[in-house]
Amino acid sequence: QAQVLVLEKNLALQAQQQAHCTTQLAEKRATLPDGVTNAMETQSRIAKGEQMLKNLQAGREQKRQQLEKLGRDLAAQQAQLITLEQQQIEVAQQLATNQQQLAQALAKAGQLAHLEQIIQAWHTQQGRLVNDLARLQAQVAQQAPPDLPSLEQAYQTAAAAVAHNQTERGAHQEKWTNLEKTARALAQAQEALAELNAQAQPYQTLANCTNGDNASKLNLTNFVLRVMLEEVLQATNRRLVAMSGGRYQLHLVAELQELGGKSKRGFNLEVSDTHTGKTRPVVSLSGGETFFTSLALALGLADVASAQQGGVRVEALFIDEGFGTLDPEALDLAIRTLTDLETQHRLVGIISHVGELRERIPVRLEVHKYPTGSMLKAVTPGLA
Repeated sequence: QAQVLVLEKNLALQAQQQAHCTTQLAEKRATLPDGVTNAMETQSRIAKGEQMLKNLQAGREQKRQQLEKLGRDLAAQQAQLITLEQQQIEVAQQLATNQQQLAQALAKAGQLAHLEQIIQAWHTQQGRLVNDLARLQAQVAQQAPPDLPSLEQAYQTAAAAVAHNQTERGAHQEKWTNLEKTARALAQAQEALAELNAQAQPYQTLANCTNGDNASKLNLTNFVLRVMLEEVLQATNRRLVAMSGGRYQLHLVAELQELGGKSKRGFNLEVSDTHTGKTRPVVSLSGGETFFTSLALALGLADVASAQQGGVRVEALFIDEGFGTLDPEALDLAIRTLTDLETQHRLVGIISHVGELRERIPVRLEVHKYPTGSMLKAVTPGLA
């Protein structure tokens, strides 16, 4: 390619020189004056110029031919270059194939060496086993023949034991499978139970609260009964204050009581005494105090029962004994209280043997005993 470029430059230069000579020849011819005497000299110069022009044209033609030849040579060399590149690619591929085959051959050679080592080890082991076999055969030849019936019986026994063990193993395996199923079912049941316990926790808390497992140690029934009893005590104290001259009032015991190993709130009552400023058990009351306290409690219960929605009005009240324990002042207070009840359209009946009551109660029924039996006598004012 470099030679072609040089030839092209030479041709271009010769073409420029030829054009320059043709231009000079034309200029010389144009400058010749008319009637030039030296025509032969001019003609010679013209001939020389034309000869030079022919030489230049011939050289140009030669250079052109050389250029064409170089072009053909260049095309041939390029074709050879392409062929050589293809051959180079094929040689490279063949080289890679040969290298791969060489690697495989080397690997096979390594495997052959390893196989030869294995074969050699096998021959060595075979020789050792042959020696062992000969030694064992010699030992067997020196020993007495085995008792085949005994061995057969032992074999049968061992086979039966193996079969029995296999049967037991199958049974144990079945039990194990059942236990695994049971364990999975138990785990699922425990999960379900835990979920149910979580769902039931609010209800369990409510049940514990209603069963007395709370700060007040009261179940729902006792709580309701204490509320009702407190309401009864309020009505009772209104009457007890009047009966006792403002001295006594009843209250529920606030402390917890140990019942059956458990702390619970009971329904025991205590009485507060304004004369001493202390509270004491109701069992410390005297007979008369106990009487009008019981009377106030009965009247308070009747008042609450009558005041409840749908309650039945208690229109009759019977008192059996107890008046004999009262002193005259207390007896007078009790009779006035009962008389006040009568003004409230309630019937009060007193069952007693106290003679003083006959004078205080004008209307009464007297029971007289006779040998033949008892007789009931009605006593009203104005009648004997």
